[in-house]
Formats: sequence, structure tokens, C-alpha cells
Amino acid sequence: MDNIIKKSNVVHDSLVMYINSTNRISGTDSNFSYKLELPPHSEFNYVTVLAASIPKSYYMIESGYNTFILQENQSQVTITLQPGNYNRKTLASVLASLLTSLSPNKWTYSITYPNNALTYDTGLYTFLVTGNTSQPVFIFNQNSPYQQLGFDISSSSQDSTYNFNNGQLIAPNVAKLYIDDNIFIHSDICQNFNDNVLQEIYTGNNTSFSNIVYQNVAPKDYAKKMTTNSSNIYNFYLTNENGEEIFLNGQNIVITLRLYKY
Repeated sequence: MDNIIKKSNVVHDSLVMYINSTNRISGTDSNFSYKLELPPHSEFNYVTVLAASIPKSYYMIESGYNTFILQENQSQVTITLQPGNYNRKTLASVLASLLTSLSPNKWTYSITYPNNALTYDTGLYTFLVTGNTSQPVFIFNQNSPYQQLGFDISSSSQDSTYNFNNGQLIAPNVAKLYIDDNIFIHSDICQNFNDNVLQEIYTGNNTSFSNIVYQNVAPKDYAKKMTTNSSNIYNFYLTNENGEEIFLNGQNIVITLRLYKY
């Protein structure tokens, strides 16, 4: 063992291990299987993340979570945003062009937001349509970029619909234009009540395409009950706060684990 921890006259064995997703057995950098080379007959029963380095290479609009439905009268069309990062202006411009070009009835769409140089800023998008003979509808589900546009979805499996009124639809929520500010490291190496969250990491202060560096200041407080298996192969994956998988677009992560015997 590389370390001996003493507390209240009780000796606890521990071992530090390093995981680099580049050296995975299978999977991707954000969802992979990894073999831990544990000492023979080890009896570790708790695990914690000491440190982690995760590239903020994932996008604001992710593949698989980038579509919603535009309905005009009885006609429906799928609107697909290209995966990538957007600011408020570019997202409004790109989406308005998509809505107009894909409109089944050749209606014209535009998207506005407050000019904070001239007035107060609500952070809300306003969707406008002209040339229409009826009111269009937006339909969102759990795979839609609803938060980025300022909408809600139903807590059930049903789709959520938003109807224009007099050629206008104001999003009910502030558009979430920043990239996921919480990352969850999941793994079947731990038993954590009803989930398999190994560690939550706050990322709000990191800019796009930088590295998120996490350092655990209280390792024992975040230790999780460890599972064991004969192969010592464990699965690790990253999600956002909604449980949606995060894609690192070819960049690897590094995780430092400490295994304990309590």
C-alpha cells in the first residue's frame, strides 16, 4: 500500500490510483470501461475522487439533444441545430434562418431579445412570425435544446407544446446560454444509495475549451461505499445535471482515485 492513514488509533489502508480515459478498455473518453490493477487479495471498501481534470470541450448544443418540432397547421417539420457553442446573437440568427427555410408554408421567422445598451435585459427570447395564416407551434421533448431557448418540458414522457399568439411567442424562462455548469462522474465502482454518482463537479467558472480542474479538499467526506468484482473492470461516464451524457469530442479525462479500507 502506498499510504497508511491513522485516525482515532485505528489504522486504515489506502491506495491511490490514476485513471486516464486514453487507456480505456473500450468506449469513449466520456463513457468507458477501465481495468484497475488492484493488489491481490485487496479488501478496499470505500472510494473517493481525489482530483480530476476534465476538458470543457463539450458543446452548448449537443448531438442527440439538438432537435425540436415546428408545427404549422397540420404540417410538422424537425428543426435541427448544428452541435456547437453559440452566444445569444448567433443562436437567434441561426435558428431564425432554420425556421424560415424549413417552414412548411413559407412563413418568415425572426427572434429578438432586449438590447441591454438601450433598455433592461430580461434574458428572454421573443419569437416572431410574419406571412402566416394561423399560429405556429413549437414542440419540445427531453432530447430538445429547450433550456438553451428558454422553455420547459413536461415532467412526464409527454411532449411540451408552445403556441404563438398574434404572431409572437415569448419564452417563459431565461435562455441558458452557458454550457453545463455541473458535471457528474458516474461509476459502478461505488454504491451511492439510488444512483452511481461518484463525484459532482461545479464548472461554472471555466470558459469553453479550457480544462476543468477539480481538487477534493475533504476526501473522506465524499467517500462512497465501493463495489467489488472479480475482473476489476469498472465503467465510468459523465453526465450533466439532467442525466444527459456529455461528449468530450475526442479529449481525454484524468481521474485520481483513493481506495480505502475502513
